[in-house]
Amino acid sequence: MESEDPSAIDRQSADSLKVVCAHLRRRAFRATNKLSFAGKATIVSAATKVLEDLASCINAVDVHLFRVAVDETGAGQVGLRYHTKSRLSPSAAQAFEKFQFRLLPSRVQDCIKENQIAKLSGSSEGCGRILSALFAQVSCQTYYLCPLFIDGKVRGVLGLACREEFPADDVSIEEFFDLLKLNSTILLINILRVRRESKRAKKLTKWRRIADQACDFAITVNDQFDIENTAAFGAGDDTPTLDGLRLTDIVVRTFHRDLVKQINTAVENSEVRTTDFQVSLGHEGPRWYLARIEPSRSANGC
Repeated sequence: MESEDPSAIDRQSADSLKVVCAHLRRRAFRATNKLSFAGKATIVSAATKVLEDLASCINAVDVHLFRVAVDETGAGQVGLRYHTKSRLSPSAAQAFEKFQFRLLPSRVQDCIKENQIAKLSGSSEGCGRILSALFAQVSCQTYYLCPLFIDGKVRGVLGLACREEFPADDVSIEEFFDLLKLNSTILLINILRVRRESKRAKKLTKWRRIADQACDFAITVNDQFDIENTAAFGAGDDTPTLDGLRLTDIVVRTFHRDLVKQINTAVENSEVRTTDFQVSLGHEGPRWYLARIEPSRSANGC
């Protein structure tokens, strides 16, 4: 995402927050477009760029995105996932990767659970061990914590380490924080999306490996049920050569009708089917198989 020149935003003008809000609205639109294409390989750089862009826009020392998982009782964890890296070193960031939600000051906990902005002074006492350690790293005057809710549950917190306090009496202050939450929630939604897709892909790969090991071999048949290709799996070198044979030549006759029916159903409905049948090869006696029938994308095969 392209960063705009922070000098273009006149922080001293009476309508400074109004101008910043205009920039944040444009950033929300760009973030939605660009983050929707982010994947596992690009989400880290994309997330960092979004946070750097927000820091530039609001003239912040540092911006942090925390993941939050907390239940109704307040038990749960908080973890720093992404930040602008302007003040926080990698070694220091490790200390904030995972900590208990209850280590935050009670006032901050209440604000987060009630979807309210929490404001802390970087030099004030009573910030708790975690936030005090964070303030020591970023050296900010004011620190804001903006809770991020998705589907009615708090899923993250945006931390803003600021050089100065935002004017509470500015008419645009409420819209300003709403737009900050909007930009950050768009980012968090896409981070969670990529995480879900990655977990789903890992699970799919795991089950595919299990299936490959459990399956003796696979065959591809055409419309006439001629076997066009045989692929070895669990049977390895013992996989029979079936290319050119008809499926009904190797399946015991009593299973023909059900097997053909299952194949036709799989092709017509474009769905995976399973069925048990017996195969007789050469002089070997009938052998039971559990078949997984997958309709081909290019032909009526299985």
